[in-house]
Amino acid sequence: MPSGEGNGRAEGNGRVRDGDGRERDEGRRAGRSDGSGGIAALARMAAEQLGEVTGRRAEFVSSMERSDDGWRMTVEVLELERVPDSTSVLGSYEVRTDRRGDLLEYTRVRRYLRNQSDQWEE
Repeated sequence: MPSGEGNGRAEGNGRVRDGDGRERDEGRRAGRSDGSGGIAALARMAAEQLGEVTGRRAEFVSSMERSDDGWRMTVEVLELERVPDSTSVLGSYEVRTDRRGDLLEYTRVRRYLRNQSDQWEE
């Protein structure tokens, strides 16, 4: 079977090539109201919303788990940017979302230096 035929293959970054060789963006499903956009889209959406309400840049989602009514995540946020970057201060936020990924609540649970992530807590 030549490359690109069959049920489709992942191309990376949410893009999938279908059996006819056409590329489609799987990440676009994130906007669907039924919450079926996939776990990566939900994580991205929650991190973006947290960044909007805190006014700080969300760096990454470090954990994610399904709950009865939605999702619980830990999102790492840049709290204080320093030079060199290894001395910047990050915050870990516990985030709760509904099933669609809409932010319901958040709490900062710790702060730490980027280069000492496991050694320094507030």
